[in-house]
Amino acid sequence: MAGAFVMGSGVWSMHFVGMLAFHLHSSVKYDIWFTLFSMVASVISSFIAFYITMPKNINWYKIAFGGFFMGSGIVTMHYMGMAAMIMPVEVSYDKELWALSVLIALIASYAALLLFLRFRNQSSSSWLKWLSAVIMGFAICGMHYTGMKAANFHAQHGIMGGEVSIDFFLLYGVTVTIFFILMVSWGAMFLDRHVLERLAYHDTITGLPN
Repeated sequence: MAGAFVMGSGVWSMHFVGMLAFHLHSSVKYDIWFTLFSMVASVISSFIAFYITMPKNINWYKIAFGGFFMGSGIVTMHYMGMAAMIMPVEVSYDKELWALSVLIALIASYAALLLFLRFRNQSSSSWLKWLSAVIMGFAICGMHYTGMKAANFHAQHGIMGGEVSIDFFLLYGVTVTIFFILMVSWGAMFLDRHVLERLAYHDTITGLPN
């Protein structure tokens, strides 16, 4: 659950940090419910993917299903986040670039699961883990900005003028989410390295070593 929250909300945060950096020179707000549902979709799809691939003996079709669920969640999160934009502009998508963004999301998801399966039994940090994190970051960013490239914004004459406005609900939401990501990550590592280790090596009643 902690891993699904960190993965899902991390992808969601990357998307909306990118949206905060995107300027249309028009007033843009975000629908609260669509924005929250986009995060839920990303977290749930990550949980399903991790849950399917959690057993030690993994068949290829479980990895395929897990990658499909995670990739679908990322795509759903991105385009639901786009649909959450409230603005006097209509959005259409280039079909080829849209398909490419979906393909990148699926490839990134399969890569995430394969790396998860490869390193989950290694407790120590290594350069391969850092490299895998960098690769995943570039892959998810690639999906996001490919999807943004696929978007075409159509406005009527005179609508695109005006100052750029920042949705402070979105800004605070992303900030709080990143804070929770750090707290959940720290809590999971503390539980894994201290609490579970003590439960494994010490008697819970007497406190003596097993």
